[in-house]
Amino acid sequence: MSGRSGNRWVQIETIYLGKEKGDIIIDYQWADGTAYKTENFTKTIPENMRTFRYNTYVAENVDPSANQVGIYGLINEYAAYHWGFYNQLALYPYYKANNVFSDFFNSCINDYQAYEEFRYWTLGLLNYEKTHAPEQYKVHMNNKAWCKAYYEITMRFRAAIDTFTKLCNETTVNDGLPIPDVWRMRKNHAASICWKPQAAIRHSKPLKI
Repeated sequence: MSGRSGNRWVQIETIYLGKEKGDIIIDYQWADGTAYKTENFTKTIPENMRTFRYNTYVAENVDPSANQVGIYGLINEYAAYHWGFYNQLALYPYYKANNVFSDFFNSCINDYQAYEEFRYWTLGLLNYEKTHAPEQYKVHMNNKAWCKAYYEITMRFRAAIDTFTKLCNETTVNDGLPIPDVWRMRKNHAASICWKPQAAIRHSKPLKI
């Protein structure tokens, strides 16, 4: 559902946070009524930190909402990968009973890696807005529903990763997680530029600009 409220273009979306916390409704807010695209930030990402998801979701002029509506489209995909991960974990007894742990690992690893990538894009975009579009940044950091949804999904994603890591460590086929160097590089780069937006989101309040 979409429409206008004053000078803002608003779209409403529901993000499901699980049985205990239910749904959270987010309205898509921008300072001037114009969507602030993810590509504003992601075009600055060095090529050695781009993967196949880059061209799919956040390259310049691509159509997915992850690019077109910035942090709101990113959280949509972030939540989807998170639920995909949980679905695969729920199927672990089947994989174990049929002695096909490698299939389980391959099914999970895509969602596992998406966690760091979408988190990187999201926090990187907020960090970019803080400098280059401060009014957009202020509106986004004041969107309490978005902040809550991001935080809750991140915590659930991390819990799923912990479970996955434990299962991998308990299985002789894969002792640990063979994450490619590019993921570690991206994680370190994200951490170096995004710690302030992460702290602000955690407490659901804006930073001073």
